[in-house]
Amino acid sequence: AKFGIRLNDRLCTMIPNGPEAAVFFLVFPLQCVYAPLNPALSRAEIEFEFSDLPCHSVVFMCGDANEAGMHVATAQKVQVLEMTPRADFAGLFSLKLQQKTHVKLKADLQNIELRSRRHDVAL
Repeated sequence: AKFGIRLNDRLCTMIPNGPEAAVFFLVFPLQCVYAPLNPALSRAEIEFEFSDLPCHSVVFMCGDANEAGMHVATAQKVQVLEMTPRADFAGLFSLKLQQKTHVKLKADLQNIELRSRRHDVAL
């Protein structure tokens, strides 16, 4: 809810395999529709995935140069979040809005405590 991501919004990640990816896989489906994407996708493939889902927000690892993903996110006005892994614990990280991102945070966050239910859509 901090970034305006709601239960039916699609959150994509383009991060390498590792403990942080495992945490995303287990936790994010409880809060939104989670769609992990391969960080090695081509620009055309990213454009297709972002428009087909449609993608509300995308997470990149801080410091990773995913120019194709950033270009597509900017062009399609997808909110970009940066994930910074913690050095002291595997799988723990912080998220923040990327500085030049298109922000999709809605001021009217009603029913903020809603969580995924048994028959919700998931990927």
